[in-house]
Amino acid sequence: MIIREKVTQSIINLFRVNLCLSEGEKALILADAPTPNEWNRLDLDFLTAMTKRVLLARIVGDVAEETFRTNSIEVYIYPSVGGHGRDLPDDVAAK
Repeated sequence: MIIREKVTQSIINLFRVNLCLSEGEKALILADAPTPNEWNRLDLDFLTAMTKRVLLARIVGDVAEETFRTNSIEVYIYPSVGGHGRDLPDDVAAK
């Protein structure tokens, strides 16, 4: 389980220090969620890790929206493309 209070300051630092987010800038947080087919064929450890990353993306977005009110923060969850290095769906690439 991800405990929001334990990651909040790291998320704020990520946007301030690492990303140097300036007032009025936009930030897009992407994460891929398992597809129905993946739910049936992937092992539970892999699905658990994947699902935790999706939940973390949501927490990152929530903290960023609350902290950086002059910025546009969007969390976009899309269906998994099934592997590294594969092209993103058109709707994701358009973001």
